[in-house]
Amino acid sequence: MKGKQNLRADDSQAGRRTRARLKELLLQAAQEVLERDGLGFNTHTVTYKSVFEHLEQSQGIRVTRGSVHERIWASQREFQFEVLQRAVNWAPERSNEALLAAATGVLENADLSTEAGRWNASRDLVREAAREVYLRSDADDHWPQWIGLTLALTSQRDSEQPEARLLVEGARSSYRARGQELAELYRGFMNAAKMQVRPDRFPDPDEALRTMARLLTAFADGLALREQFDPDVAADVPLRASDGSADPWHPFSLAAWAVVQFFLEPRPD
Repeated sequence: MKGKQNLRADDSQAGRRTRARLKELLLQAAQEVLERDGLGFNTHTVTYKSVFEHLEQSQGIRVTRGSVHERIWASQREFQFEVLQRAVNWAPERSNEALLAAATGVLENADLSTEAGRWNASRDLVREAAREVYLRSDADDHWPQWIGLTLALTSQRDSEQPEARLLVEGARSSYRARGQELAELYRGFMNAAKMQVRPDRFPDPDEALRTMARLLTAFADGLALREQFDPDVAADVPLRASDGSADPWHPFSLAAWAVVQFFLEPRPD
């Protein structure tokens, strides 16, 4: 098979490069196994055997335990730990695309010449962007894996085991990095919509944006967790517009708009 031929070609190169290539193949295959099978009630459900079988079935690449054990990882447990480390550091990249697309669509046609226009544009932006971000993340193949791992880690946050502590800290670091990334995106949207952080409430605008980003990701995660057991919680809320027409809002859009109104206001210029 083509995959096997490619692997043999790699094996003819330097040993270090072969190990790096094989390691990446196995870690990618392990992520696919996690997406397919989930975490269940045990974070260590990905085994050498399950990953080897998946790699052979999906790419035609045959790997043996002898080519991995004590050559790339000292043990299967070490392999499983690295797989989970990678899963912990996942971030939904497609949600950034949704944010940018929604912001562009709203702001291109917005009237920002008045404070009322800026409020209206911000409301429309938050409504559309929050909905799209949530739906894109929910449809991502990694999302159930991330939710499952987050749930599993909640019982390990006070653990004294070194591996558990590393995973929990990895999750925290991932959240911090994601929050910083979103804060910078929100800053761009805020400036484009001629909005500002409320100076009477927040002496440090940068910290305010980071806090706003943390709150919004926390609300999204909480809604996603609840949706796993109660799908109706993520259904559109059937609101009415001022003219009496139907004006449904996604629940995350409602939460996001409440947060944005607390943190931001139109620039007075």
